[in-house]
Amino acid sequence: SNKEMYAVEAGLGAHIPVSKGFRINVEATSSAFAKFYEGSYMRSSLRVLPAFMIGNKVEIFAGPTLNHYHSNDYKGDEMSNNYLWSDTYWDYFNGINVGGMAGIQFHL
Repeated sequence: SNKEMYAVEAGLGAHIPVSKGFRINVEATSSAFAKFYEGSYMRSSLRVLPAFMIGNKVEIFAGPTLNHYHSNDYKGDEMSNNYLWSDTYWDYFNGINVGGMAGIQFHL
């Protein structure tokens, strides 16, 4: 979006050790985006992220995410066009889709 927005994300997660150098990271997060003077947008996600350690300091991870979107400021096609389910009622958009996440984490 080219609109100025403020964001905050909070979550809860667990590291499930599988073997030396491999674990499953499970996270539930909620992200809120707002302009404070109009509209709102919220995304809640469940993430299952297998992770591999490279040495003692670097971890790579990637996996699927299940996402729920809720907004009174955006239409669904402005956020994604691949919904498993979506509906608009009382000017609020709700949608669920599957996505993915990947990254590198450095342990200091």
